[in-house]
Amino acid sequence: MRQLSIRWKFILNSFGIMLTTVLLIGFVLTFSLQDYLAREAKELHRSELDSTRRHLKNYVDIAISLIEESAGAAQRGEITLARAKQTAMDKIRRLRYDSGVGYFWINDTGRPFPRMIMHPTVPDLDGRVLDDPRFNCVQGTNKNLFVAMVEATEK
Repeated sequence: MRQLSIRWKFILNSFGIMLTTVLLIGFVLTFSLQDYLAREAKELHRSELDSTRRHLKNYVDIAISLIEESAGAAQRGEITLARAKQTAMDKIRRLRYDSGVGYFWINDTGRPFPRMIMHPTVPDLDGRVLDDPRFNCVQGTNKNLFVAMVEATEK
């Protein structure tokens, strides 16, 4: 370095400073971008979750309106209560959402385990107490799915 002229020393020092600056800016931008993308991902997740909740609420409102329609007919004396329940169950059994993948079932709120009233895709469950260990699958825990659903609806 002693043998280099002042001009080359100046050029090399300038190059070193510029390289260091570029690397620092690159690191700052990388971390800023990662932070920004993480925030955007959280926002997108929240937005999608809100959208899904709104859609599911609309589907539930449709199911409730089917029940209310049958209940109203029974209250007006147009059909019996038993027929109203059966009509509502038949309509809900055919109700689908999410490109036909989503469906509704009806269970009671019995304790310690509820009883299935109507399940559209597994009719063998109809009338059964839902205490089978295979239902212990709530989000990776050993909690019964249907007990968790009853607890969620009671909240």
